[in-house]
Formats: sequence, C-alpha cells, structure tokens
Amino acid sequence: MKKVNGKEKDWIKQIISECNSNNWMKMQFNSIFYSIIKRSVQLKPAENVGFELFDGESENIEDKEKYKTAILEGYIPLVELVNLFKYLEKSNLISFIPNYNNEWIDHEIENFKLICYGIDEEKEHYQVKEVEKKKPRFPIKDSSVVDFLDKKYLHLVSVSCELIDMVNHDFKTIEQRNFEIELNQSKEQHKQAMKSATKQVHIAWWAFGIAFVTLIATLCFNIWEIGKTKSDITDEQLKRIIIQQKMPDVIKTKITNDTLKVKIIKLPKENTKWKK
Repeated sequence: MKKVNGKEKDWIKQIISECNSNNWMKMQFNSIFYSIIKRSVQLKPAENVGFELFDGESENIEDKEKYKTAILEGYIPLVELVNLFKYLEKSNLISFIPNYNNEWIDHEIENFKLICYGIDEEKEHYQVKEVEKKKPRFPIKDSSVVDFLDKKYLHLVSVSCELIDMVNHDFKTIEQRNFEIELNQSKEQHKQAMKSATKQVHIAWWAFGIAFVTLIATLCFNIWEIGKTKSDITDEQLKRIIIQQKMPDVIKTKITNDTLKVKIIKLPKENTKWKK
C-alpha cells in the first residue's frame, strides 16, 4: 500500500467504520462519501454539477480569498477522496458491489441527482430538491471525477480483510511488518554482540592490568632482596671471602741474605688469566 497521510488515514478508518454498520444503506458509496466530505454534490443536471459552498467560500474567481478557501477546503479534498477510492479499488483493498435498487432521482423532475444525507428511495423529495437547488455550488470541471461519482453512486462498498488488518497495524503491510521484525532482531543481535565484545575487552584490560602489577611487584621484590643481601654482608665477611679466593700463581718470591730477589715467571698459555 502506498504511504498515506493523516487525513487519508482518517478517511480509510471512516470507510471501514461505515462498512461495518448493520445498516446496508450506510454501506452505499453515496452515503459513505457524504459522511466524509459533508457537502452535498449535485451530479445532474450537467449544467449545475458541483459541490455545495459554505460561508466564506465562493465560486467567483474574482473574489480571491473566498475562491481560494473553496479550492483548498472543498475542491481539493473532494478530488483527493475520489482518488483514494480509485486507488483502494485498483489495489483490491475495497470492492464496489452493484446495488440493484433504483438510483435516487427526483422522478417528478427528470435528470436531478445528488449525493446528499438521508436519501430514502421510497419517499418523494420535493423539499430536498428545492433546498438543494438554492444552494450555491462550486462547479466540478473534471469529468472523470463526476463520472466516477455518478457510476459508483449506489454501489455497496466492501472492505477487504487486508485493509482492516493494515489499519489495525498502523497502515503497515505484512511485508513491512515482517521487515521491521527482522530489522529489530538484527539490531538486538548486534546489540548483544557489542555487549559481548565490550565484556571481552574489559576482561583483557583487567588481565593486562593484573599482569603489569605482578611484573612491577616482582621487580620491586627482587631489587629489595638484592639490597637486603648486600646490606647483610659485613666488612669482615667480605675480607674472608677475598682471602678464600685462590690467588693465581703469578708472582714467586725468593729471599737471599738481605737482598730481595724478585723473579717474574710467565704464565703458561693454558693457564686461566686472573680475573679482577
């Protein structure tokens, strides 16, 4: 179904409401049309075809403001309503069922026909006719609009279950609703995936933090242990450690009489060098 505006939504709801009535006469197109447009529309004779004008409206183009009001509040809504009925019929959302009763025409004066409130087939309508003849009317120049109104005048309107279902679901088709369901499911899955990913990131940061703290603590402990070990060694212990080390046989001494003779002996090549 095409996208409809607020005004058209209200009209469709009213069409459904009228068609759900137990009074079959309210299901007639002329009755439904009048209940929405709330203006009588004269269809015959041809020279007087038009919709009734309200106060502040005029069919005279010279009276610009009143003419503009008649166009905006009368003519345009009437044409839009006709187009809506055409669209609903073409889309198989409503059906027009011929009514085999005679159309209401004032039989005393031929060729007089109008869409009006409270038409009763079995009564004469002299009074209605006289009142309607005196009303000022805005001419309907579009012959297709007039032909549609005249042709569908006494047809019964049947509303499809599909249209009722769409109205009950804010004018969304089954396809639109299914798409929205799938879209919402995708959004929810994405939301859950993002939550899971965020949780994993937090866990990773916590693990990194713990590892970093552990590393720093280990380094600090090792440094403290080394410092403690150094401070625990006394000077006497240090001398003892030095003495206990085997000195390399680098220098040999020999004392003869009063003279100290020093002989430097070269180390064999295989001997290990003395380390400082």
